[in-house]
Amino acid sequence: MRPALVMLCTGLLLLPALAAAQPGAAPPTDTASPAGAVSPAPAAAEGQAAALVADLRTEFDGLLADPDSYARTVESECRGFPEGDLFPYLFPAFAYTNMAASGLVPRDAAREKVTTLLKLAIPSVVRKVRPPRDDLMRLASYASHATYLCQLNAGLAAHAYLGGTDFLPLFDHLSDLLLGALGKSGGEPLDSFPSYSWPFDTIPCLFSLAMHDRIRGTLRAGLLATQHFDWIARYGTDPGTGLPASRMSDDNRRMAEQPRGCDLSLRLLFLGYFDRDAARGLYKAYVTRFWVERFVAAGFGEWPDGREKFSDMDSGPILLGIGAGASAMGIGATRVGGDPFRFARLVSQVVAARAAVRGMVDAAAPGRASLGGMIPLSAGYVTGFLFGDAVLFFSMTWEPWPSPATGAAAVHE
Repeated sequence: MRPALVMLCTGLLLLPALAAAQPGAAPPTDTASPAGAVSPAPAAAEGQAAALVADLRTEFDGLLADPDSYARTVESECRGFPEGDLFPYLFPAFAYTNMAASGLVPRDAAREKVTTLLKLAIPSVVRKVRPPRDDLMRLASYASHATYLCQLNAGLAAHAYLGGTDFLPLFDHLSDLLLGALGKSGGEPLDSFPSYSWPFDTIPCLFSLAMHDRIRGTLRAGLLATQHFDWIARYGTDPGTGLPASRMSDDNRRMAEQPRGCDLSLRLLFLGYFDRDAARGLYKAYVTRFWVERFVAAGFGEWPDGREKFSDMDSGPILLGIGAGASAMGIGATRVGGDPFRFARLVSQVVAARAAVRGMVDAAAPGRASLGGMIPLSAGYVTGFLFGDAVLFFSMTWEPWPSPATGAAAVHE
């Protein structure tokens, strides 16, 4: 599941807290305060989260003051991460839109940031998709590039949601291409890339199209979403857990990989924007089979019931059954699920991990601190590195977008 690879970086920020964990209680099955949990009260966690978000906002405000410099920093520091040329632009764009939706940032100010980020993201999409004459408006199909085009279309939706008009022609064009592709698919997932596909990548497509309907006052995406969810129920659901499979066979008719926490956490963030009822139902099932309590640490497992099947670039580290990647994006998933206790649990671990990262930087020779000798760490970043901060910014600010600046009524809450 390609988008889940972004969890490698952000998941590592939980490593110091998870490393101190001890075996504990079985996963709880609802969203009440987990038995045996050690975490701040939800009100205290909100304060901790607000402080972290304020630091992330200050950081990205500063970085985006010089867009060319930010692009060079992304190229230098994020090139080794999957979609490292895309997500450092789009995830902060979603974060600024989240903050506008919650009232933390004026819409005009958020739109200015999103404009800058989209101008930086579009060349990356052009390089990946290679449209005729390097012009995305000349694309005649989605070219089996759902990952890049759907994520970009979601970013264009954010800009339009904030009242922007600069990118509306491209938003309309890509939305038409994706609508056509999904109509032909009959609910089957789109290709993530020309050579492979994961079901997750269709969810940002559906989100961007739902937003297009809201902004343009049309009703074209609902049936496509229903067809896709029906397809998932028929072919793409693990009968053992009732949760979406992370990967399907080449013919898309059998599960090739069981549900994974990194997939489900990120899926919930996008699903929560356009179908809150479905997202909350998925969250409840997710908690039932994936939440792991270890008393001094807790989080979402990468595999059902806290099993330690294997860890890879999708999952990030897995310690005592807790998936670091699943838990990092799980912060936002707890927002989607309306679960203040698990939110508090995870936020407290981010605070502890941030202190641990600073300690690692202070203890190392100048410029020598790293995670596993692979990712250089800097105390100037909340997580220690830019890519991690971009993902955390998106996850921690998650907020429903209740009404667009123009167009049709909001989605059902």
